[in-house]
Amino acid sequence: MKAKIHAKEIESLVSVMRRKKSEFAENIENLRQIYVQHITVLDRELRITGNALRKQIIALKNTEAELLKAKAQIAEQERHKAAIISHNKSLSKKLKNAEGYKDKYHKLQKYKWIVWGLGAWILVKFLGGLGAWSPQGRIAKALIG
Repeated sequence: MKAKIHAKEIESLVSVMRRKKSEFAENIENLRQIYVQHITVLDRELRITGNALRKQIIALKNTEAELLKAKAQIAEQERHKAAIISHNKSLSKKLKNAEGYKDKYHKLQKYKWIVWGLGAWILVKFLGGLGAWSPQGRIAKALIG
């Protein structure tokens, strides 16, 4: 803006020089026109740069918002991960307890067969003691009926 003001001042100076019929008036006018052209070019470049900067600032703000969202998601995932790890630890403890009970169950299976075998042995002895397979037992069974 100051350069444009200076260009206007130079234009008034050139007009004063022309009234006084200075030999350098045309040279100063040419310099002023070159100065105005440079100002126009710089003004256009500044507008283009300003637009690019505004777009970059908007993109930066969007990126910052996305970064905040990503940080929040990462924090949530870390909390979820910690919860899963603690849950896995408790489940592994329960699994170890269950495996212990499984081992105990399999070790105690032999006693089940021992009990069934003793029960069958006692039944055979009881029936044998009643005479179920002896000739006297068959006669008693035939008489009783």
